[in-house]
This record gives sequence, C-alpha cells and structure tokens, in this order.
Amino acid sequence: TTIPLLGCGIQDVPPVDYCCDNPDWMTKLTEVAPNLKLRDLAIPGTHDSASSTIEKMKPFAAVGRTQNVSCYEQLQRGARYLDIRVGGGEEGDTDICIFHGFL
Repeated sequence: TTIPLLGCGIQDVPPVDYCCDNPDWMTKLTEVAPNLKLRDLAIPGTHDSASSTIEKMKPFAAVGRTQNVSCYEQLQRGARYLDIRVGGGEEGDTDICIFHGFL
C-alpha cells in the first residue's frame, strides 16, 4: 500500500516474518564451542527495536517502523541487543516513553 504524504507516496514496508524460536542459543554455545570468547562472538540485535508499536497509518511510519514484532518476541527469536530510545514527556510529566525520532 502507499501512504500519500505531502504530494508524494511512501511505500508501506511489507512485513517480513522470520519465525525462529531460539531463546537459548547462547547457552548452546558452551556445548558447541566451549572455548569461544565473548570478543569473538557476533551478537545479533535489532535496530529501532520498539518501533513495532508505531501506528501503520501515521505519517512517515513506512520509514520509521523497522520492526513488526515486539521486543519480547525479538528476544525469543535470538536477538541479544535492543536499540531502545527512552524519553520523557513535557516538563513536569513523570511518564517515560520509548520513541523513534519524532514518531
């Protein structure tokens, strides 16, 4: 689908679902490669990890929504690095929110 915005269309990012239940892959490393050092390990992570909560029809959502599953699901699938940006509301507001730029 296309989201019309300021006279130009932004293509909606189609969901790519990589289903993999691998929450304990790091534990298995001790069996497979007992001498492996942490410094030699490429640790998988996700970019803009909490962006799955951005509404699909929000302006610029097609470029800001880089994940289609929750942070918990990303961890279940094997990610061990999460890119989470924490911010606060207006002055005097005690709420904490997760954000991605202006989205």
